[in-house]
Amino acid sequence: MTLPAGTPVNPDLLAVNGLQKYFPVKGSRRVVHAVEDVTFRLRHGETLGVVGESGCGKSTLGRVILRLLRPTAGQIRLDGRDLLGLSPRELRMARRDMQLIFQDVYASLDKRQKVGSIIEEPLKVHGIGNRKERRDRGIELLEMVGLDSSAAALYPHEFSGGQRQRIGIARAIALSPKLVVADEPISALDVSIQSQILNLLVDLRKQLGLSYLFISHDMTVVEHICNRVAVMYLGQIVETAPVEDLYSSPRHPYTRALLAAIPRLDHPGQRTQRPLLNGEPPNPENPPPGCRFHTRCPSVMEICRNVSPDEFSVGAEEGFHGVRCHLYGD
Repeated sequence: MTLPAGTPVNPDLLAVNGLQKYFPVKGSRRVVHAVEDVTFRLRHGETLGVVGESGCGKSTLGRVILRLLRPTAGQIRLDGRDLLGLSPRELRMARRDMQLIFQDVYASLDKRQKVGSIIEEPLKVHGIGNRKERRDRGIELLEMVGLDSSAAALYPHEFSGGQRQRIGIARAIALSPKLVVADEPISALDVSIQSQILNLLVDLRKQLGLSYLFISHDMTVVEHICNRVAVMYLGQIVETAPVEDLYSSPRHPYTRALLAAIPRLDHPGQRTQRPLLNGEPPNPENPPPGCRFHTRCPSVMEICRNVSPDEFSVGAEEGFHGVRCHLYGD
């Protein structure tokens, strides 16, 4: 991917290393291994898709990166700043650079506030501008996301689902953030509206120089909007690659199974001939030893049952293609 002119010398906006997040199980000593040993990079101006089945840890990963949840271990650096070493005041200031687009946007909007106040609230919290300047900025943001300025005087319940998501996006970009985590931003919308919101996100990325961490379970959507893709299974990233390389040459058996589940447009109702998965993911309170995917893998070997695989680099025409699978070891 060619980065825009003026991009900082260090191309990495976000660097995540060895990230872990465990949740204690109430009334026991057990923990849920929600995120386990996750490492990746997100470049300036890039959209990185995070995909996987429900419950694999995608949303938890996004919330840990935004420091809405405290990680159990690991490191998060945003534009070179260690987010885990910040004081509460410093973290409050750092939140200007990272924002969230919610899946259930209606639940995230204060139903007692008018839309103008909702969008202006981040500016007010961070002490940006006076009342008139904030009002003018709110109108500018509404128009930027394709809504009329009159929307500022209405309440969230007076809008459709797609319009509410536009309001949520306007609020997310109000502080001119560098990183936006989009957590399933179109999954609750009608299919006819989804493409409009995706195109809006693409336009805003180009216009404002945003970087997205785009969380989704829809492989078709990810292919449309993302530059690179990270595939998660049971809290771990098992494959990372440029989008073209991952979709044309998936290496991990789990990635192949996800792509096999995509309906074929040339033959409706048919799916690709790659193997589908059997069974359900293991309990994250008690993940299996070795490779976490070995209980469902059609290519399982004895080593998979006992030894956790390292990430191996495989061929890619452009960018890094890494896969966490013993099939590609020496």
